[in-house]
Formats: sequence, C-alpha cells, structure tokens
Amino acid sequence: MATKRQGLRLNLPGAPNTPHTVPGTPGYYYPDAPTPVGDTGELSLEAARDLHKDKGCPLELVDIRAAEVEAAEELAAATAQQGRKGLIVAQRQGFSGAEGSRAKDEHDSSKGA
Repeated sequence: MATKRQGLRLNLPGAPNTPHTVPGTPGYYYPDAPTPVGDTGELSLEAARDLHKDKGCPLELVDIRAAEVEAAEELAAATAQQGRKGLIVAQRQGFSGAEGSRAKDEHDSSKGA
C-alpha cells in the first residue's frame, strides 16, 4: 500500500467535478479529487505550498489518505494524457479568439511540473 501523500484540490464552490486548469500552474485539478504533488513529474511540494498560501489561487493543499494515493495518481496521469490528446486535436483543427488563450493554458497544464 502507498504511503500518505499531499495533493492540490480545486476549491471553487459549485465547480463541476471535471478537470480544470489554473493559468500559470501546470497540471489539472478537480474539486473532488486531489492531484498528487511532490513526486517526479509532479508539481513540487514547495510550489504547491506557495499556491495554497496564495489567496487569489483556487487550489488548496490537502492530505491524500494512503488508501486513496494510487487512485489519485492514476486519475492525474489519465487526465494529463487526455489533456495532451485533446490539445493535439485542437491544434490540428485550429482555433481563434479566446480559444487561443484556452489552448495556451491547456498546453501549459499538459507540460507537467
């Protein structure tokens, strides 16, 4: 069994339980499932702590119970993979207006830490 870890969770009341991006922050975040931080390929624990302290950032640092770590890691990996695939499709189709800004946020999110 995995050991307890920490993760970032979206803290926006009423937000749907779908992956969200936070401009300037790599990764995808859910309101109901924390995204693990601090391991290779993830946002650093230090950066996560800074985001948690930032009053203007909708992410909160939470503990992930040992029994939930594997599921959280799998969800984060699958979400990043889906984001990369979606970005490829969007780039092939082209985008205009606000879609360009959204595509940049998605691209930055899919890069990882």
